[in-house]
Amino acid sequence: MSEKRIVTISRQYGSGGRYIGRLLAEKLGIPFYDKDIIHIAAKESGLSAEIMEKMEESSSTRYLFMQRISSDEETLQTNMSYSVPDLVYLAESKAIRQIAEQGPCVIVGRCADYILRDRDDVLHVFIGAPFPKRIERVATVYNTELTTAEAAEQIMQVDKRRRRYRRAYTDDKWSRADNYHITLDSSLMAAEDLADLLVEFVKKTK
Repeated sequence: MSEKRIVTISRQYGSGGRYIGRLLAEKLGIPFYDKDIIHIAAKESGLSAEIMEKMEESSSTRYLFMQRISSDEETLQTNMSYSVPDLVYLAESKAIRQIAEQGPCVIVGRCADYILRDRDDVLHVFIGAPFPKRIERVATVYNTELTTAEAAEQIMQVDKRRRRYRRAYTDDKWSRADNYHITLDSSLMAAEDLADLLVEFVKKTK
């Protein structure tokens, strides 16, 4: 089996997973991809980056991808029956596969673990935290103007969108443990320490 050189980060909203992913990339000296994927996908597909950002993590109710079609460029260019969120997913899937081909990197969100599931050089990570800790982080780090109740509502809405998005475009469940090589509770230690832990895990995992 190849050395695992690509890391995908799936995370609960408010867990700090994106920040931990960035720290991990910095410590490993490899590229970090999050919203950059939108611009790469927009450039390659011809779709508007602004529209793509608005459509992200919204799912099509008419075309739920039940066919589980291959998300390749031919499908993207020729199948006009799909909704805008479907086309965004296809464009981002292509961008994620292209990024993975370029070399070691950390990719956050966007079902990257599912899109790259057939590669044996990818390490899949899920980062979560207890709900009260996530509320605290959202209200004190993400948006200090939110009340505790507002932060809780925001978390539930974002998590709901992510679950719906996953259900629309994959055949498995978001946050299910057997989708990942390792799951972490970010409330147990500092982000720097969690990133260090993941560095060692990446280096020692073959």
